[in-house]
Parts: sequence; structure tokens; C-alpha cells
Amino acid sequence: MPMLQKLLQQFKIFSHENWWIYVLLMLAVSVVLYTGKWNIYEVIAIFFLNLSGAMCNMLMMSSYKDKRFVEGSIFIVMANVLYTFLSLYAWLHDGDLQYIFWQTSFLLTGFKALFYYMYNINIRVINFVSILILNSIVMFALIFHVWIWFWPIVQSFGIACITLWLSLTHDMKRYFFILIWNTLVVLGTSSILVLDYMQGSILGVTVAYALLWLSICSYNYKILPVYISRYKNI
Repeated sequence: MPMLQKLLQQFKIFSHENWWIYVLLMLAVSVVLYTGKWNIYEVIAIFFLNLSGAMCNMLMMSSYKDKRFVEGSIFIVMANVLYTFLSLYAWLHDGDLQYIFWQTSFLLTGFKALFYYMYNINIRVINFVSILILNSIVMFALIFHVWIWFWPIVQSFGIACITLWLSLTHDMKRYFFILIWNTLVVLGTSSILVLDYMQGSILGVTVAYALLWLSICSYNYKILPVYISRYKNI
């Protein structure tokens, strides 16, 4: 119960300081619904699932920023559970396997963080090298058996790199590398969204992931001055 109260308190503080996140997400989904190119119920359901996952992800970064690593590790596990549901939907409903493949890496790094910060147990088999090998296998399979387009490859390369840096326990390195590759993912997802829309084949899950990465990237840039200040004081 005390931990739940801490998590709720962190959520209240985050919501008060970052109200603009809600404006960004609601504005984006309004544009999505206005176009009317897909099932409105699908978009609404995926949006709120996406919103919850994005909030947990940003709360993780907020907790890490304030050096509350135990809370941050709980938030990332919560986010990964929600992302898993999104990924399963993309696979079962749209036949899109890439998200469920990447979710494997996210789940592994999430549980590594939880055990490391909450129980002081370092799961050494989940590390930079093992995640790199896993992601390389996934990238190889996707590039040579699924895709020929440039931007989906850029997006997935960014996702692969983010899971790599999430396997690190050094907060400063983790933040700066996540920020760089988060930007790359936003470029990839945004381009995929525009291309799919122009072709008239946009999917609800594509919109959800574009909103997800845009909101997370915006927040990560917001806390950039904190990490720059810490870097200068090293």
C-alpha cells in the first residue's frame, strides 16, 4: 500500500507539471478521429491503452530523473504489460509481428530493472550484449523477410537501440542514448503514418505507436536540462 501511494503521488505531481502532455495527446487523437479512415471504437480503445503505456513510460523517466529508481522500475514494468497487449493486438488483428518481437526485449529489460532496483539482484544474462544479439536476430528477420521500405527499418532500428540502452544501469548514459534513439523512432513512426495515410491503408495501431513515441520524446526533451546540469557537475 505505501508503494501504491507513492506511485499515485508521483502520477499527481507528473500530471500537474506536465499537463501539456494531455493536450498533445488529445489534439492528436482528435485529428485521427476527424479523418474517419478507420474504426472509431478501435482507435479510441487503442488510444487509451496507448495513453496509459505512454504515461507509465514518462513516469519511469521522471522517477529516474529524481533518482527514485525503485518507482521507475515499477512504472516500466507496468508500461511493458500495456505495450504487450498492444503488440498482441497488432499481431492477432493486423498480422503485424514486429511489435511483439520488440516487446520481448522491452519485457526483459523491464524485469531486469525491477529486480536490480527493488531487490538488488542483477540478472547478468540480460545485458547489453544479450539484448544486442536478440535485437540483431529480430532486425535480420524483419529486414530480409518482411520489409523493403526505409522508414520502417529506421523506426525499428531506433526501437532496438532503446531496448539496448534500457539494459544499462548507469542513469546518465541510459538517458542520453534513449533521447537520441527516441528521436529516430519518432521520425520513423511519423513517416510511416504519413505514408500509410496517403495510401489509404492506415491502421489504428500505427496511430497508437506514433502518439506513443511523440509524447514520450517530447517529455524526454523537457527533462534534458536536468541531465545537462548533472553532466556539467561531474
